[in-house]
Amino acid sequence: MEQKITPTIRQMIYQSYETDIKNSITSRRIFLCIKESSDALAHAISCVATIFAFSAGFFNYPLLSFASGVSGAISLALLRYSVYAKDVAKEKTLTLNNVMSGNDGNSSNDMIPMPEPNNHPNQIV
Repeated sequence: MEQKITPTIRQMIYQSYETDIKNSITSRRIFLCIKESSDALAHAISCVATIFAFSAGFFNYPLLSFASGVSGAISLALLRYSVYAKDVAKEKTLTLNNVMSGNDGNSSNDMIPMPEPNNHPNQIV
């Protein structure tokens, strides 16, 4: 049994594709910025932790040892978050590639292919 797809439903599906593409691009950009900034901040904090560690030994001040340990732990957490943000950005890239290729795993792709550039419903002929 062949299902008929009305122009309204087709328009809704095309808008859904466009929304998915825009969201994937935006999310990817955001997570790449988060990755870069957390990575840079983690390295800066790691340098501060190293300075604290050497200063604690030189000045014989135990609070600097504690500050060094805390800043080192924060640095490791930020580096781990940077790796997570990179993985999410990579996932968003794969999602974007799948949507652009018309193969995003939805059952609607079996019925309605991705719009071709020359037959988009909003296109002026």
